[in-house]
Amino acid sequence: MSGQAQGRKIAIIASAASIEATSKFPPEVIVKSGNLKDESFLASTFQGHDAVVLMPPVPQLVSLQELAVRAAAKAGVPYILPAEFGLDPFASKLIEENQLLQDKKKIRDLIEELGVSSWI
Repeated sequence: MSGQAQGRKIAIIASAASIEATSKFPPEVIVKSGNLKDESFLASTFQGHDAVVLMPPVPQLVSLQELAVRAAAKAGVPYILPAEFGLDPFASKLIEENQLLQDKKKIRDLIEELGVSSWI
């Protein structure tokens, strides 16, 4: 795994508890650990990045992503990839009947509302 893609740096941002002492990353990969509920930590860590890929645990799907989206907007990150896995995010009838899809839509709507980043 290369730490750079087309000249761009790759960083891993994780809670201190999730980066185990045995985790190994290539030297080119920047690893930052801290409190993922601290918007200031996230904003300073996102500074200068072109994109943020969000992969929270399902029980914190909304809470951690909302903080991260706001932090990315403060840092001026142009692209956010919210946790989108599974079903069609635009299936309106399905969204109405499924809380998980409603939560995912809430994050996409927040990205658009803040007007700094685009979601992919």
